[in-house]
Amino acid sequence: MLKFIVSPWKNDFVSILRRTREELFISSPFIDSEGINVLLKTIPYPNQVRISIITDLSINNIRNRWDKSSGFIEAL
Repeated sequence: MLKFIVSPWKNDFVSILRRTREELFISSPFIDSEGINVLLKTIPYPNQVRISIITDLSINNIRNRWDKSSGFIEAL
């Protein structure tokens, strides 16, 4: 299933995560620590789900948003 999520994203994101059983593919120009925390706390079987994430980890993006991107960096 392919679903585009726009702001406010949290309710839709949580709903999709709760139904995830095998694979999750996320493409987002930026993922902050709130998004990572929601992802890690909500997936029902995290050890059984293949998670792929495409995001912008350029130096400028990380430097300009370090306070919000640190959760993503730590999760790697």
